[in-house]
Amino acid sequence: LTYTVNSTLDEVDSNINDGICQTAAGTCTLRAAVMQANRVPGGGATIILPASPTPFGLTRVSGVGDDDSWGDLDFSTPDVGNPIITVRGAGAGLTTIDANQIDRVLQVKPSRTASISDVTVRGGLLGSGLGGAGIYNEGSLTLSRVVITNNTYLFALGGGILNEGTLAVFDSTIIGNRADVGAGICTFSGGSTTVDRSMIAQNAARRGGGESSVWRPADRK
Repeated sequence: LTYTVNSTLDEVDSNINDGICQTAAGTCTLRAAVMQANRVPGGGATIILPASPTPFGLTRVSGVGDDDSWGDLDFSTPDVGNPIITVRGAGAGLTTIDANQIDRVLQVKPSRTASISDVTVRGGLLGSGLGGAGIYNEGSLTLSRVVITNNTYLFALGGGILNEGTLAVFDSTIIGNRADVGAGICTFSGGSTTVDRSMIAQNAARRGGGESSVWRPADRK
């Protein structure tokens, strides 16, 4: 299935069981598309994010439970099989996902495979709990032509990305993120990270990870 987002508002899907990305207002938002994609079996789903001068912003600060209807965008663990969630923007300079400092931007949960391309991921802010203010990956995630910037977690691991799964980063830029340890990419707890043709720079780690900001447990000082 393919869901084409046509609204930058942060509204939930009106019926998560009908396979249609549609809010109560009749639009397809990024959150509604993720909620539907989480429930697609088989070959999974593709979410198309068009060019927009207005970021696709997160504004749903609170809710009940850790689910996909509020807070960060959760790519949840599939019930059956290994369906893939693919997010395609129009280019990192044209398509932005902004958490507006209400939470991290997105999380890929265990056993979920995801691919994100041609977007900017920014505005994640965490003050407690798990790290990864931009992205927290516990599954298998591929990033292509993505910019991850201005995400902050000053109390633990991973400003831009915290990876505890399998991560591949291609043709991307991870810049201007902050954390206590591993400000750009923090690879932790058995995670595997591949970075190719990408820049990781100008990320600020207070205790470890260095300027390159790729951190593993062996790097602790």
